[in-house]
Amino acid sequence: MDAFSYAAIVVMVATLALGMLQKRLSLTLMLLIGNLLIFFMEILGGSVIRVELGFRPIYLQTGQDLYTIFTSMFVHADIYHIFANMLFLFLFGWPLEERIGKNKVFIIYIAAGVLGLVLQSMVMWGSSVIIIGASGAIAGLVGALFILYPRDKLTLPLFFIVLPNVPVWMATLAFFVAQLPIVLGIGTSGVAYAAHLGGFLTGMALGTLLGKAQKAQRQVKYKDEGLEPLATTPELRAALEKIRGERQPDIRKAWLEYFAAKAKCPKCGSNFHYKGDKLVSDCGYEVKLR
Repeated sequence: MDAFSYAAIVVMVATLALGMLQKRLSLTLMLLIGNLLIFFMEILGGSVIRVELGFRPIYLQTGQDLYTIFTSMFVHADIYHIFANMLFLFLFGWPLEERIGKNKVFIIYIAAGVLGLVLQSMVMWGSSVIIIGASGAIAGLVGALFILYPRDKLTLPLFFIVLPNVPVWMATLAFFVAQLPIVLGIGTSGVAYAAHLGGFLTGMALGTLLGKAQKAQRQVKYKDEGLEPLATTPELRAALEKIRGERQPDIRKAWLEYFAAKAKCPKCGSNFHYKGDKLVSDCGYEVKLR
């Protein structure tokens, strides 16, 4: 394998690891950086990265180079391909990550990318044509956001005009319109329509499952009466109101962590630590939440 291809794999692993393991870093941001760095390496190294890290449908028959199912998601054909994909990764990936967290975004991204690629390979069964690009994975994020938050508003650039407050369902339509130049080149190197469709349907399916899980969590009756005696300041009382009114699990958890860090243990006077379903102080005093 060429040195440029090895370097590209290192970039893939490093950006994914940083995005997932560093709490202060956005996974969407690291995916953007990783894809752009690899495209720059493609410019320097020529076609070698596309040839060695791109996926060919025939690999499903031969079992050869199956790692390219993953590496092909970071490789792009030309400037339009990388620009369109990174634009929609930013537009859809960032708001989705803010709403459901990076772990769920990672699962949707990888699952949609893989299943989209498999569907495209079925359409092109036995072909040696190279399939590359993150379109299937990004389409999964689009599908998940479309299912979970169809009426939420996004900012959508249209040529030299920026359109604020565009509904997610309308932005989803714009995503598919923007992919038309790639769709029309279905026989050439690059991700084609079946990969987009497979990724989008995968994202919709996972979004549906996630939506059901979130609905079930919202129906849980949280017992936070034990926090009332600890809310001894206006700041803590305001935080308690946020906790009681919030039904989004990740946001509620953030408020609980905030409350724990500010509240004082009635026995030892130390702050609390939020651990799963309870607050625990340094002396072991516990306040159970449900």
